[in-house]
Amino acid sequence: MSRCDSCASVRTCGFRDDWTEECYNYIGEEVKHMELDAKAVGKRLRELRGFDKSQEAVSAELGISRASLCLYENGLRIPGGEIATQLAHYYDTTTDYIFLGKK
Repeated sequence: MSRCDSCASVRTCGFRDDWTEECYNYIGEEVKHMELDAKAVGKRLRELRGFDKSQEAVSAELGISRASLCLYENGLRIPGGEIATQLAHYYDTTTDYIFLGKK
């Protein structure tokens, strides 16, 4: 799969306002080929949310259901590329941290 200029550093830059649909699709393909620990991803997402925000508040701001966020945080589902980049942007971190724990 070819990458556009925006996603040349997709694995380290977290979120970029100039990402294209191709960038989001690329992240989704990368995630499909990684062996991810869903429980660890969920734990990191829960820690990023902290105690000052509710699942309802975060999910409303991201435009996803509270049930989906709950599944992500409990390690029962791994967020896809577009949701993962929205979460990374929202929490001011990178998708590498969310998926792999790398800062």
